[in-house]
Amino acid sequence: MSKISYLEAKVNEFRTYVQEEDFGMIEQFVDEINRIIESYDNDLINRDEFGKEYDELQVIKDLFRRIVKENDIENEEFDIDSTYDMMFPNRNDDDFDEESMSYDSVFGND
Repeated sequence: MSKISYLEAKVNEFRTYVQEEDFGMIEQFVDEINRIIESYDNDLINRDEFGKEYDELQVIKDLFRRIVKENDIENEEFDIDSTYDMMFPNRNDDDFDEESMSYDSVFGND
């Protein structure tokens, strides 16, 4: 399997996880696909030398970025501050009690 075919398969698998809203796998695939793309970008730096393979990489990169953008993946799902803001909306208030974020406070004592 060529590098481009491998990346294309990963992006298609990623699309499936996005459709299923499997956020754990989405986060894992975003990181993995970004690493693969970066590696391929370094390998295919010269469009003249690689021609068709370079163009195929650009198409797959565009597809991946479109999926990420359309599903607003980079903006909120994986931003830990946004997650904390959802769980503890008043956490930035001056009178917020840090202890209310503790395990015992959220889940109770064992």
